[in-house]
Amino acid sequence: MLVFGNVIAVGASDYGASTGGVIRSSYSNFGNHIDVVAPVGDGSPSPSGALIQCGVPGGVCANNNSFVVGQGTSYASPQVAGVVGLMLSVDSNLDTASVRSIFSQTSKDVGTSGKDSQFGYGIVNTASYLDIISSNYQAQQYFTWYDSIDQNLSWIVIGNPNAFDVRVKIQIPDLDIVDYLLVTPGKVRTFSRNPIISGPIIVSSDNGENIYSSQRSVFDSNNIRSFNEYPSISVGNLDTKYYFTWNDTLNGNRAWTLVGNPSTTQTANVTIKIDGQLKGTYSIAPGKNITPMFLGIQAGPVVVESSIPVYATQGYFMTILSMNIKVEIEQEFSSISLDAQLSILHMIGVANQTKSYYT
Repeated sequence: MLVFGNVIAVGASDYGASTGGVIRSSYSNFGNHIDVVAPVGDGSPSPSGALIQCGVPGGVCANNNSFVVGQGTSYASPQVAGVVGLMLSVDSNLDTASVRSIFSQTSKDVGTSGKDSQFGYGIVNTASYLDIISSNYQAQQYFTWYDSIDQNLSWIVIGNPNAFDVRVKIQIPDLDIVDYLLVTPGKVRTFSRNPIISGPIIVSSDNGENIYSSQRSVFDSNNIRSFNEYPSISVGNLDTKYYFTWNDTLNGNRAWTLVGNPSTTQTANVTIKIDGQLKGTYSIAPGKNITPMFLGIQAGPVVVESSIPVYATQGYFMTILSMNIKVEIEQEFSSISLDAQLSILHMIGVANQTKSYYT
């Protein structure tokens, strides 16, 4: 039999009721050339059968919400093709040998241990494939919050300073959002999702390649808009102590102290003080954040201390009433972080644009 090296050979699997396990579908070819199988069955609903939503040419459907049962390797191959498409959406540089190698590492092994003539490397396993592909991404930058609900807008803008392509992963863990971007040399790409409100946001790059990013936000309150742009907090700037110069939650003003835990294994034990007075003690689980607001306080500084390196920002909503003009501004500030080597590690300024109206 002629075997083509650039082809992934796909077989079909079935559920054997008598054996209580996976078997090769009776019509499926077999041999040493088989790379992987997909669950299709033998034409009857079963744990490994393929149920196809109505709309498939030739299907007989009771109604638009029903399914038809598909059989044959013609239903197995598209499953594998779809998985390979997902792989390539994450890493467009994968070739046939790389795809076959991923199959060998992550397929669900059935039948004889290892690659065999009935199932190849085993049954296609989408989640495992994507985990393998994305495992080289390393967290580089963080944002504490993302708000695009109601009339608010938000974008994460990511730039590539390198002379080569960089693949980037953006995660909002609490909403199970994961997106991938390819950023070409000297260019920027933009991530946005609407309408969501959550945090933190994690920006990772393949193999930890250098990138830079900022978040651009438009806050809308009764058609009064404020614009804000601030850079991400780099993994190299994480610290255990952060300072904000002021907290103002009087006269309708609001201020949030946002703290995120970048660790995947450790809990961050955090205290927040304002003008030397303890205002809160928190335990932040791995990958989570807190967003406390302390009402009725106009004082400073705000000091955040943690048992492990964290990232922190301060969000402000300010209402100004003067001479019959009302101006509403929402801002987010990065903190001032001190360490033993540099008196000031970073201090980020914020630009704002506001509209006003007469009351």
